[in-house]
Amino acid sequence: MASNMVEGDRSLVGFGIAFILMGIVSFLVDSQTAPGVPRWLLHMAEATFVFGGLGIMFFGLGVRRLAQVFGFLTAASLLFIFHWGAFGPGERVCFESGTISMSEADCRRWLRFGSIFFDIGILILILIAIAVRRK
Repeated sequence: MASNMVEGDRSLVGFGIAFILMGIVSFLVDSQTAPGVPRWLLHMAEATFVFGGLGIMFFGLGVRRLAQVFGFLTAASLLFIFHWGAFGPGERVCFESGTISMSEADCRRWLRFGSIFFDIGILILILIAIAVRRK
């Protein structure tokens, strides 16, 4: 465990706790989802705040391994949300303002592009982490 401990920035702990509380309060408020959006997606968004807050908090405390785990869980929960938006069932309305609007096909195309771009970014970060660890 000692090898996972590094000097942290304690000022980040309060910031992490604020994110954790935002996720918990959102869960307790019992928010309603938009029509066609599954309830689990709302809970995944709430979990994203909790995971991110825990990652920030552990980073501030200098517990590197747990900060990495919760950083990964934050990215994974965001991926679930993006992937549902890009590939899940139902209609999507991405942008509608005055005279500018986007068709559902264009909306899905951009969501899919963003999801795949995010996937590639995560894979690159994983490969970098593996390469650094092997040195």
